Amino acid sequence: MSHTVVIAGAGVMGASLAQVYALAGYQTIVYDVVEAGLSKGRHMVDLNQETMIREGLVTPEDSAAMLERIRYTMDKECFRSCDLVVECIVERMDVKHAFWREVSAMVPPTALLATNTSGLRISQIAEAVERPERFMGQHWLNPPHLIPMCEIIAGEKTDPACVEQMRQLVLELGKSPVVVKDIPGFVSNRLQFALLREALYIVESGAATLEDVDTVLKAGLGLRYAALGPFGVADFGGWTPLTTSTATSTPICATPRRDIPSCVKKWSVASWASRADRAFMTTPAKRQMPSSGSGTSCISILQRFSTSISNKKELRQCRSSFLIVYPKQSSSITLATPS
Repeated sequence: MSHTVVIAGAGVMGASLAQVYALAGYQTIVYDVVEAGLSKGRHMVDLNQETMIREGLVTPEDSAAMLERIRYTMDKECFRSCDLVVECIVERMDVKHAFWREVSAMVPPTALLATNTSGLRISQIAEAVERPERFMGQHWLNPPHLIPMCEIIAGEKTDPACVEQMRQLVLELGKSPVVVKDIPGFVSNRLQFALLREALYIVESGAATLEDVDTVLKAGLGLRYAALGPFGVADFGGWTPLTTSTATSTPICATPRRDIPSCVKKWSVASWASRADRAFMTTPAKRQMPSSGSGTSCISILQRFSTSISNKKELRQCRSSFLIVYPKQSSSITLATPS
């Protein structure tokens, strides 16, 4: 039986999520309030599909069939006959309240409702939702058509049966769902910003440069965590090294009591006047991938990492993820072929 999902918001996340659902067989409707938004979303979907076909992640035939399942509209009537709504609109509580107050009254009573918010509280958004027991968070990391993980966040009034239904739904999309309580930042952002807080503290103290801290993650910890996760890494290392390093390192780490690092305040005043300038590494040279001849380049790291990936699809996804960030380097990346 064909199911229908409405993706509300045709931005980066909405366009990417439309592909996730359409590839899984859903009749997918992308809704936006402006035609320009829909045009931009359609263009992003087309570009992503070109990359996925080129990288062998999808066949031209499957991609064409997927595109046939996506429809773009500004007509709110699309909400009246859907099975699922995934909202990807602006991160403002008042805007989300206005959206859900109207849409939750329009959808069928059996439809599941989800927001892709990355930081707002699910229970607070749910205050504007009719029948909030079917409402929850469905938080993806960008780009969701390549990254498998999806956080399903249960609000205070979310029915556990609806949470399980959503978990099964995400599994059937071929993704990796995790169920999270409605805590600030959920899990992924809590980990991400704890890491960023410590990274900023290290740079602010003069212990290492921005570039070297990034390299520690890209060429070291990031690869380990991608394979095992923090608990798996700890188990692999053993209990004694863990307790020893924890005793020596934990007391010197940045703590939640610290203010926003002064370097961020300084940079925000000095060079973050426009959104385009809001980057730690502001010069084009620092944003470019090192040449393939560099032993520590992202390309060589990816080449080495490819030898440890046994699944060919995972390998292609790994390569394509790099191409999203470094599209001009495709000819430089030669990966080991899984046996």
